[in-house]
This record gives sequence, structure tokens and C-alpha cells, in this order.
Amino acid sequence: MSDMAIDRRRLLKASLIGATSFKLGGCDILITPREAKSLGADLQSLSTNEARTLDRLGDILLPGAQKAGFSHFIDAQISNVPGDFLSMLRYMDWPPPYKNFYTGGLAALDALSHERHGAGFVEISADNATELISAISAGDPDDWADQAPPPPLFYFITRSDAIDVVYGTKEGFERLGIPYLAHIDPVGNW
Repeated sequence: MSDMAIDRRRLLKASLIGATSFKLGGCDILITPREAKSLGADLQSLSTNEARTLDRLGDILLPGAQKAGFSHFIDAQISNVPGDFLSMLRYMDWPPPYKNFYTGGLAALDALSHERHGAGFVEISADNATELISAISAGDPDDWADQAPPPPLFYFITRSDAIDVVYGTKEGFERLGIPYLAHIDPVGNW
């Protein structure tokens, strides 16, 4: 077994510091979403375009989400078994597989962007992207895909996910000036 192989001890230790299993160079390693993003870890479930769209959405919802590894976090979560899924979506009675929620919402957002602005979500201006996000947060835009999750729910979940990735760490709490009062203190920073 290699040094990077996942065993029970490594998994338990890594879970205390917010690490998740990512594929890097064909090997499974336990690193944080931020590290996975910076190292260019392989995506397991999202396409490159879906990840780019998700990162853009996350960064508009909460600047810094992309750098924090937003798309890698979501990709890792939707690649897990439903019982290990860590997004707020799990508590909203949305049926697994959770991948369908994200890929359906991202496809609908991209289609809405093409319909209203003639280009994909990652290619439009920040003002136009903000306008689209406002439209989906406020209700059902007429041109939102029927098979996609309800737009306000998609907005709420992706915004909650972005907040978790950016501020759900010891470092994030420190940036907010809030004491980090975890039940079990992580052994290291994310």
C-alpha cells in the first residue's frame, strides 16, 4: 500500500481537518478543496464547463469561493454516497443522486444566460451574471428549464455551499472575527 493510500486512520484524521478524497495524477489523496483546486485535482463527476460555471456562480455569490475550491468541494460531494453528502441540499428533501440537482441547475443557468445574453454564464459580464443570479433568487424566470431544480432553491443551496467552503473553516471564522467553537477542534487548518 502506498503512502498516499486511504486507510481508516488517515481518513479519520483527515476528516478532522476538512480534507476530502481527491484524485491527483491517478491516485486518491486526502486534501482540502482549496488544495485540490490549486493542485489541479481531477474532477470526478462535473464536466470542466460545469465546474467553471459553478466556480463563477460561487465567486459572484461569495468572492473567494473559487479559490477556496468550491467546484472541487461540490464535485467531491456529489461523487460520494448520499449518506456522506455534506451540502445543505441533503436536508431539503431533495432525492439523491444529488449530482442531478447541481448539473440540472448549472445547465439551466447556462441556458438562461445564452437566452438573455447570447453567451454562456462564464462568458458574460459581472453585471449580467449578477442580474441572472438576482432573477433566479427572486423566483421562477420564465425561461428557466422545467427539468431543473426550482431557481430559488438552486440559489439558496449554492449560496449556502459557497459560504460553507469559504467560511466553514477555522481560518474562515478568524476572518469573520468569530470564535471557532467546534465540538472537536481540527488538528490543523484547512
